[in-house]
Amino acid sequence: MRNHVYIERLSRSGLQTGIVKEFDTKRGFGFIWIMDIDAIREGRSPDRCDPSVFVHQTDISMEGFRELAVGVPVEFRIASTERGSRAVDVSPF
Repeated sequence: MRNHVYIERLSRSGLQTGIVKEFDTKRGFGFIWIMDIDAIREGRSPDRCDPSVFVHQTDISMEGFRELAVGVPVEFRIASTERGSRAVDVSPF
C-alpha cells in the first residue's frame, strides 16, 4: 500500500525518473524503480523498499525493437489504468 500512495503522489508532478528493475524481452514488460534524479546521479543503488511501476514495451519511446536493460536510468510519466499505475513515455537517459 505504501508504494501505491507514493506513486500516486509522484504522478501529480509529471515527469519521473528511475532505474530499470527488470525487463523480460520475450514477454515485453518489466518494472522500473522510482528514484529521485539526485539519487541516480549519486550512484545510489535501489533497494527492494523503493517503489516500482509496471512498464510495457509499447510505452518505451525508441526506434526499432523496444527493450530496456536492467540498471539503465530512465525518465517517464505515470498513468493510472484500470489495472493500476503504469509507466508511459519511457525514455532511457
